[in-house]
Amino acid sequence: MNNLWLFGDSFTAGHGCTPGWEYYENYRKDGDLLWGEILEKELKLNLINCGLNGSSNDKIIDRIIHEWNNIGNDVVIIGVTYHHRYDIPKENSLHTIFLDLEKLTSFFEYYTQEEKETIINFQYYFSQNILYKERQHSRLQFLKERLIENGVKVILWNVENDIGGIDIIKNATKGKIDDGHFSYLGHRQFANKLLTNYFFDSNLI
Repeated sequence: MNNLWLFGDSFTAGHGCTPGWEYYENYRKDGDLLWGEILEKELKLNLINCGLNGSSNDKIIDRIIHEWNNIGNDVVIIGVTYHHRYDIPKENSLHTIFLDLEKLTSFFEYYTQEEKETIINFQYYFSQNILYKERQHSRLQFLKERLIENGVKVILWNVENDIGGIDIIKNATKGKIDDGHFSYLGHRQFANKLLTNYFFDSNLI
């Protein structure tokens, strides 16, 4: 059986819809699946979900490179995340910084005051520059083209452009959980969108 590789951020990982999250624990019904799991069943592929909550595009690229030699005659779906995310070193690993810096209070305890100011200033003044977006997207497009040359079938989608109209957890819980990630209905909707746009009327599979 060929593999279905998923790379991306929390929209790929299934934020909110996996064990430990309030939405999963209180709202999940039998048969509720993530969009990757739905594709796995519909396409009869073996799912390998490499999505990671909070990923930057650099981390997504790193993960694709890490798995490069393991990807055979497979299907790869890459979710491009927000270009303003970037990674900084903390202890022995890289951690992603978001625009929502006030949620990183405990994270910043690791750094000196001068380092914190540097991080905040870079995020405020530079991280959203269009040049970062162009660089990240060109690298992801390059990887897509190389994978295709290797006989891999590739879909590249973008969280900034491709999730409009998809149901989210906040809607599904009538505001009880303030979360903008896909609800279980949203996962079904997104899976159907991919199936319709990329699989049913194409030679992708």
